[in-house]
Amino acid sequence: MKKTIRVLWALIAVLTVQVCFISCSDDEPDNKEGQQTEEWRKDLRVLTMRLTHHPTLFGGGGSFDMTYRFFAAMQIVDQNGNDLMSITNPNNVIDSDFYFEYQGKKYHLGDTNFPVAGLSKKVGIFGNMDRVSDILAPFTLEWQEIAEMKEPVDITYDFVWPSRNIRHTIRAYVEPNTAFKKQYDAFMADTTAADVALEVYKFGMWVDGVSYPPVSRGFWFKLKVDINS
Repeated sequence: MKKTIRVLWALIAVLTVQVCFISCSDDEPDNKEGQQTEEWRKDLRVLTMRLTHHPTLFGGGGSFDMTYRFFAAMQIVDQNGNDLMSITNPNNVIDSDFYFEYQGKKYHLGDTNFPVAGLSKKVGIFGNMDRVSDILAPFTLEWQEIAEMKEPVDITYDFVWPSRNIRHTIRAYVEPNTAFKKQYDAFMADTTAADVALEVYKFGMWVDGVSYPPVSRGFWFKLKVDINS
């Protein structure tokens, strides 16, 4: 009998510990990684493509490619806001010693082997949508390339400018709408379909951990330097 009582008390003790553990676990803060993920996704923007079978300024089908291209871009300006990536600016810094660093390797302006999403991309200067400023990017992605992707692009690299003691860590993220290609093809096949706006991809960019919304449709992070220093 005493042995039975001892066994019962042992079971009660085990159950008490389990209940305490469950109760304490419920009191713990939410998973930090989950919180970060939720916070991170709030920073994402959505790029949509407007499709029509009626003639438009850029033709039917919404194929004006540059509008939907993803630029992992930045602009470099002087203290007065003048574009320092423009060849027409006598103070341009195009030939300076800046570069992008990714996975321990350096990629300079003009290099054509920056790796992203299984592709080799050119580090280049691109004309902005405003047709005035120029932007610097280690890579761009065409919407057709993004439409073929099955997984998001999530890449972190550094912009380094040794002579000015500048280093910024940049994270670029592109999440394809995996249903877009099917939706696009269905629309193009049905010439009677009403105009639609389809999500092509979600995107975001963070510099040193801070989310940067687009300054305009063509570029993100604006780096200001004093050309007199």
